[in-house]
Amino acid sequence: MSQTNYGLNSSRPGLPGLCVDLAGAVQRSALATGALAQVSTVTVDSATNDQAYVLTVTFGGTDYSATYTSDGTATTAEIAAGLEAACDADANINAFINASSATNVLTLTGRYKGESFTFSVTPASDVTLATGTAAAAAGAIPFGRACVLDADNADGIELPDSSNATAKIMTVTPASVTNNEIYTVTITGDFDHDGIDEAYAFPYQDASASVQRLVEGLTAAINAEMPANSVIASENNTVLTLTGELGGLEFDVTTSVTDDAGAAASGSLAVATSTAAVPLRFKGVSLHSHRVETDSAGATQYSGGAVVSLLQKGDIWVEVDDAITPSLGDPVFVRASASGSEVLGAFRDSADGADCIFLPPSICQWIEAAAYNVNEKRIAKLRIHRTEA
Repeated sequence: MSQTNYGLNSSRPGLPGLCVDLAGAVQRSALATGALAQVSTVTVDSATNDQAYVLTVTFGGTDYSATYTSDGTATTAEIAAGLEAACDADANINAFINASSATNVLTLTGRYKGESFTFSVTPASDVTLATGTAAAAAGAIPFGRACVLDADNADGIELPDSSNATAKIMTVTPASVTNNEIYTVTITGDFDHDGIDEAYAFPYQDASASVQRLVEGLTAAINAEMPANSVIASENNTVLTLTGELGGLEFDVTTSVTDDAGAAASGSLAVATSTAAVPLRFKGVSLHSHRVETDSAGATQYSGGAVVSLLQKGDIWVEVDDAITPSLGDPVFVRASASGSEVLGAFRDSADGADCIFLPPSICQWIEAAAYNVNEKRIAKLRIHRTEA
């Protein structure tokens, strides 16, 4: 009897999150986290003597009140501290909310992520209420999506967002410029993602030197030579700014000022990092699971707070954005900002402006020049070599 091999070289489409081939696959489990606790403030703007200040907090449909009565020489700081003490003394409020105060501001922080509360204070005329951070539940994770480390929970994962990988920004500021000296800016980084750093040196020499001519000349030279998706230069007549074109891309900048003979010269360039690179911390792709039931909205996905099975090494069907068909050798990007029909955590072969985060080929690569539509999902084959620490 003949047999059909649906292994690595098969074009038979699977489902998002299904392994293409189990040989050499490495899996692990992690919690789907990302929940946020509510953080609200009561700013005491004015103080009334001998006044009962009543803070009412509502959660679970029940009101709980804490009262502080000011003295005859009331201050805003005393009222904020008094309400804090009253909250701490109330077992019901203290069970759900951590109260703290500084100067004239009382801060109420929910003890349970994802659980919201409402609050009020009388007399209202003496205070201003605000919520700086709204409560948010842990995010669900559909099958076949990229998962990254939750920055607030080292044991958790979540779908990526634009805060997961920040572009590095460095500045070069000429402190003094002298005619005919050679000002060299060297940019170093692994820009072709082969694990080896490359260095690009940009010397500039001018018989009529000025700060403006220097930064303008270096900007033009850098942008003409640096490879795509590496570092882009800009200037404001006084400062040269170097920005990573990919979130999380690490690079370094060094400078030198010499004369024609190579000896140190009098001019100087100051280098500073204004924004550090934040890596993506890719942790794998969410695996399909028959243990996960379809929810009330018809979605089959790991719910927030659930244990997610991840593929960290091996070949897997991943979800891609509509109309995406990768080719062998194409770069791999992960969508970190989604709107409309775009899919958060889906994979792509282009950056789509600034909405996606790059995964170098040392982490993963496409293994088939094709994509398929299955159950209203678009999928393609991806090979994961490793994840990030």
